[in-house]
Amino acid sequence: MDEQFRVTVEPGGVVRVAGEVDVATADDLAAALNGLVSVTVECSELTFLDSSGIRVFVLARQRALRNGGTFSMVGLCGAPLRVVQLSGLEPLFNDTTRATGGREA
Repeated sequence: MDEQFRVTVEPGGVVRVAGEVDVATADDLAAALNGLVSVTVECSELTFLDSSGIRVFVLARQRALRNGGTFSMVGLCGAPLRVVQLSGLEPLFNDTTRATGGREA
């Protein structure tokens, strides 16, 4: 696991992600999200995101919605937000992507 990567699951389905989400850490992120029905991913400390991470978030969102839950991402900013925008997937997270407590890219 990348030493800069951290994922913490808190009560109420809040998942805090920090550091770099890439091919080396995506499986750890997926494991943390697995089994959660309603999820809020807090990304304000996320510094890097590649297609491996995008895939994990998309699959977690699909799973949550399929199981009657919710999925939102908050705190996306900087390079990770730009990756989501460039991938064309920002509309999936449209209502919550920029709910950053004043932090916007």
